[in-house]
Amino acid sequence: MKKAKRTILYTLCLCTALLGFSCTKEMETEEHPAMPDVPCRVEFRIETEAATRATDHAVRNLNFYVYGNSGLVRSGYTISAFVPTMTLVPGTYRVYVVANAGSSLGQMDESELLVLSTPVTEQDGFLQNGAMYLSGMQTMTVAGSTTCRIVLRRAAAKISLNVRFGPEMEGARIVHVVPGNAPATGSVFGENRLTAADPQIEFPYPDLSSGNLSTLSMSYYQYENLAGSVGSITDPADRIDGKAPATASYVSIRVLWDGAYFDYKVYLGSNTTSDFNVRRNTLYDYDVTIEGVNADDLRIAMTEIIFWVGRKLSIGGRYYRDGFYWNTRVAYSQLEIVTDNCDPGEEYAVSFRSLSGTFHSDWKMEYMIFSLPAEQREYKPIAPGERITVHKGNGTSVVIFAFSNYEGTKNYNTTDNYFEFTVCDSRGRGRTAVLSTNRDEWFK
Repeated sequence: MKKAKRTILYTLCLCTALLGFSCTKEMETEEHPAMPDVPCRVEFRIETEAATRATDHAVRNLNFYVYGNSGLVRSGYTISAFVPTMTLVPGTYRVYVVANAGSSLGQMDESELLVLSTPVTEQDGFLQNGAMYLSGMQTMTVAGSTTCRIVLRRAAAKISLNVRFGPEMEGARIVHVVPGNAPATGSVFGENRLTAADPQIEFPYPDLSSGNLSTLSMSYYQYENLAGSVGSITDPADRIDGKAPATASYVSIRVLWDGAYFDYKVYLGSNTTSDFNVRRNTLYDYDVTIEGVNADDLRIAMTEIIFWVGRKLSIGGRYYRDGFYWNTRVAYSQLEIVTDNCDPGEEYAVSFRSLSGTFHSDWKMEYMIFSLPAEQREYKPIAPGERITVHKGNGTSVVIFAFSNYEGTKNYNTTDNYFEFTVCDSRGRGRTAVLSTNRDEWFK
């Protein structure tokens, strides 16, 4: 890992296209005089606001509700993009439309409708047959034959992200890009704010290391999350944990550079300083250029996971990685985990499995957390597949692994044993390494 110049210029170019403005509250009508209390013909024109992409504005079905001063007047479900023409006596009405629910929502009071939420949605569940949840509301006054225009808006926002490295990050590779605090359900008509108890979209952890990616483009949907604004934040570098709202939506970008992992946390919003609101029916475009690492930039967390040969064995002044070294009857490998500016509650666990080689009947693997106080250090057995917590929060942890290959009392210093070790946090982020007792594998 490069210990010298630890500088970063973290540039974020945010382009927010506000596709959805507030619902039109004035009705658009074409009226002809009518006698009081004589039923009037009302037609409806359904439209959608500007699309976030070509296919997500489709209307497959509609639930509609018409309320007057005395409550529900009309309701229904259509497998089309049209609300049927109806006759209403003169008066003021509130019309609500829910598109693409997929089935009849049934009759309900207006108060129930106003707190209606979308179903819990998985990452790939926002578009069903090219259609997503849409809704619209209109207040209209009927005094004669009327045409009522209702504009439907998407319940979700679309996030598009482009990640690249600056010239100072030569050799860096993208490991993953994972959204966080993305609501899995949203209010159909009211404002939506994520709370700690609300369900969130479970994005998978894709390990992209093998792709050697220096750039990445991705997009996804999430429901509205009006996390609020923090007026005291005037510098993008202050959009960090502890200053940002606790439930604000973000994207975590992990990169691998010179053997260490660096996590960049990009909070979403309509600007790069004080705003943390993700609004429905809105397209957010982010261009992120990562130009370095800076120990003083609290938006960046660093994780280093290294398996040293032996107990950090030095041969000719050089330290070797990813192997076991025989010392008398035991082969050793030393795991070192270093974290800086990471979640203080995060834990790392280690597990292993044997891959190939000669294993005698009484072989065993043991571990000792060497970073504990001396009086607490002891070797303990670890079985294949068993997960052992070895690190928490920030700082350095050192774990010694000891492999012995016995049959009864006879020891074998075999050189063809291969093991797979996995070190990861609670979300599955980490590193998998293949360690061998074969000196030719690591002595290169």
